Amino acid sequence: MDLRLISYISKQVKRLWKKYDLQHGTAEFEFFPEDNTIFLSIDSINQTNLTVIDDEKLDFLTCIPKEKIYNALAQKIISALSKFDSTDMYEILVGDEYDCPADFRKMLLEDSEEFSEKLLAIEAEL
Repeated sequence: MDLRLISYISKQVKRLWKKYDLQHGTAEFEFFPEDNTIFLSIDSINQTNLTVIDDEKLDFLTCIPKEKIYNALAQKIISALSKFDSTDMYEILVGDEYDCPADFRKMLLEDSEEFSEKLLAIEAEL
């Protein structure tokens, strides 16, 4: 695998994180050379982590022109943001980390609003 390409993809991820404020300490980008896959996540101000790409083969980015990688990653983020459901997340996670479910529900609703705003901003750019 071309390490320059991985570096370029990483820079595009960081560009998206910064432009749309999607990195608050728990978002990650990782390349796994042993199986040629990547993992990408974003997070909210409340540090709700959202997986964007989960161990997907890098092929989906290597078969497009380099200048379109940013847009391809942005489309993946749009897809993840559009699927975020605060009620589902609450039902999955309540009790695991939070002593006060009402506070957790409020936090997830805030995250939902934040993610919706970012979704619209990214869609407007593309």
